[in-house]
Amino acid sequence: MRAGWAPTSRDKGEKVKYRYRPQYFAEVSRPGEPSLVIPLACKGNHSDPATSAEQLASASAHAEAVHIGAWNETPGLLFSTQLPTDGGTMTVHALQALGSGGRLSPAEVREPNLNAPPFQSNVMPDIHPPTEGLVAPEPVRGCHVQAKDYAWFQESLAHTTAAGLMAFTGSGHATARHLTDRQGRKRSPASSTRPA
Repeated sequence: MRAGWAPTSRDKGEKVKYRYRPQYFAEVSRPGEPSLVIPLACKGNHSDPATSAEQLASASAHAEAVHIGAWNETPGLLFSTQLPTDGGTMTVHALQALGSGGRLSPAEVREPNLNAPPFQSNVMPDIHPPTEGLVAPEPVRGCHVQAKDYAWFQESLAHTTAAGLMAFTGSGHATARHLTDRQGRKRSPASSTRPA
């Protein structure tokens, strides 16, 4: 999310003003077809199914904070994991929200260039409900990835995933090359060493 929105008070620019956001995005793709991006929200507890039900309800607010494509059509996956403290069985509760959105169809603006360096876009926050009649409804808090932003969003997902993987190598330089300044490119060390 930090690849293009300014979600915290320390960042400059327009703020999202909404504390909920999904922890992860799953990108599913097949050659020749648009990627499907699904927001994921995951929680856990050491309690009971009632606690998991509450967690799934709050997780829905996190997943709902990002709309990809058409209004209110983004699929989502919610998880609440019960981790027993007495050595019992772990239970994963999952909910799936269906929707026809989430597809990063190539836009008329440009195709994604996954070899280009990361780009700090400035996508304006707020989710935009469809216009009914002549009056546009007020925007809703959250982030809306619209068709004009698909290429940037797909590039940002790819770079963020690559940075996460490169962090495991111990190379700050290799990690930083996949980050924008807001994501921490300048804070990553030029190089790091770790024992073999």
